[in-house]
Amino acid sequence: MERTSAPPGPSLLRPLSIVIVIVLVTGCSGSGDSGGGGTAPSRASMLEGVRSWGYQLQGYESGGLDAIHEAGFGLMVVGYSSDGSEAAEFTAEQVAYMKNSGDPGRSKLVLAYMSIGEAETWRFYFDPAWVTEHPDGSYTVNRPPAPDFLCDPNPAWPGAFKVRYWDPNWQRIIISNPGAHPIIGDRKSYLDRIIDAGFDGVYLDIVDAFQYFGPTEIGGNDERRSAACDMVTLVAAIAQHARAVRGKSSFLVVPQNGSTILDEANYPADTLPQGTTPGAFALKQGLIYLNAMDAIGAESTFYFGDRENNNRLDVQTTALAALRSFRASGKPVLAVDYLSPSKPNPDGLPFPDTVDDFYQRCQAERFIPYATVRMLDTLTINPTQPPAR
Repeated sequence: MERTSAPPGPSLLRPLSIVIVIVLVTGCSGSGDSGGGGTAPSRASMLEGVRSWGYQLQGYESGGLDAIHEAGFGLMVVGYSSDGSEAAEFTAEQVAYMKNSGDPGRSKLVLAYMSIGEAETWRFYFDPAWVTEHPDGSYTVNRPPAPDFLCDPNPAWPGAFKVRYWDPNWQRIIISNPGAHPIIGDRKSYLDRIIDAGFDGVYLDIVDAFQYFGPTEIGGNDERRSAACDMVTLVAAIAQHARAVRGKSSFLVVPQNGSTILDEANYPADTLPQGTTPGAFALKQGLIYLNAMDAIGAESTFYFGDRENNNRLDVQTTALAALRSFRASGKPVLAVDYLSPSKPNPDGLPFPDTVDDFYQRCQAERFIPYATVRMLDTLTINPTQPPAR
């Protein structure tokens, strides 16, 4: 779900779809892992036939899974749990039901949503003692006992808190827990739960947290000047664990937002190995990132604004330029704008015109569009734009 807009600045990501390379780097000082053994042809072929997608994270009651099962979308993004909690995690049978429509020719890919840049009060790892909720719905963080990785509450999304995503304890919650974790003990990581349930991949949210923690030069708070590199490393580690450690070579990794992560402005010279330029380092990060991820999600690229739904047309040119570069590098762009016929339209246009305009803009860019409500609590089927197979 949308948290921040992209900072201004040129996108320097170059088309790299013809480059086949394995780069070994260690985190953000020059060496580490590129995300699990190259771009597997099976992953690319899985996405080749996707012409439509849907996005629903809550509201699965009253036959919600039946609607997903029957929907003609080529790809769905859903929660890993019916209400976000551990008790309501989807079973392997439920995931298989969502994927299959009773017709072998109509099976769909199903990705599980996972926030990696914010912690959420309704998740299995969250201790209510960490925070205090006030009568007005706001939160404060209690120190102690809140862990060091827990940061400021997100005022736009009650119950969500920024996290220092480079913190080892957070990464063990998210990626892999060898046991004896100070918070979750011997319980499985978030990613391992998703893998074990049989999802085709993971849809990563709050990737753009690097903008919040990053250098003041890009509008960040300067807490972590290597924030963009840390996020690239985290996404690559998620891919590496799923594909190499767990052996799921066709597991899809799709980050949402943060499309400017490969701009050289995100890599200040003072954070780089001696003799390395920001441009050269950004290019290396691009190779790592493109090797780890399979597509990119993008919110509100065209109808952007402060309204929950139905903002006026306001094309985000910086993000659009970056998304074009990802598309030119062979990565599908899953675009979602929040347009709802049940809400007032500030432009006074009939809603099919607004929705159709969004779809036409996406199709002109070779993006895969989906228009729905920001709460993502229903599966929207737009009458003038039915799911394409």
